[in-house]
Amino acid sequence: MSNLLELATKKFKENKEVDFNLGLIDFLCYCYLHLNPCSYGSKIETKLISLLGVSSVAASLDRGDAFFGKFFAEIKCTFLDKKNSYNLTHLRKWQNFNFYILCLIDCENDFTPEFYVLDKKVIDKIKTTAMNGTKESNINNDKVAMRATVKKDGDIHKVLKKKNKLSGTSFSDLKKFADKLK
Repeated sequence: MSNLLELATKKFKENKEVDFNLGLIDFLCYCYLHLNPCSYGSKIETKLISLLGVSSVAASLDRGDAFFGKFFAEIKCTFLDKKNSYNLTHLRKWQNFNFYILCLIDCENDFTPEFYVLDKKVIDKIKTTAMNGTKESNINNDKVAMRATVKKDGDIHKVLKKKNKLSGTSFSDLKKFADKLK
């Protein structure tokens, strides 16, 4: 068996379960190392909901991911890529929620997450493109998942910092915000 085939087989057989008892940074690192981008988001979302002590929301409700007493939030997590950008994907602007919680994980800074809580309308002002299809093919579709690229320290990142409802970008800032809403 070739070395590449052996590595691929090992990866295929690898257990994809994560240890939710890990601390936040270790948890994020584990997700980065062992999960595909299409699956780490829901695991990190579950971890954050647990740490914040809020309720998860059924996807069928189209109300985001988390419930904070009277408010609904959509959680988006992304790791910094090699092009120095964060990619916010599957933005579902038609869903009925109050704000976004963004978790931007800075791989250049020891995988430290930055948290932003933004009114839903802030993301509506950022340039987005469809996840799938062209603008023309989606013209009659009112439920198109969108994506946005946020260059680290670029103009959009600066908007996120300016519009952030938190007093800072740490997890403790996010936790204080969540505790006030419960």
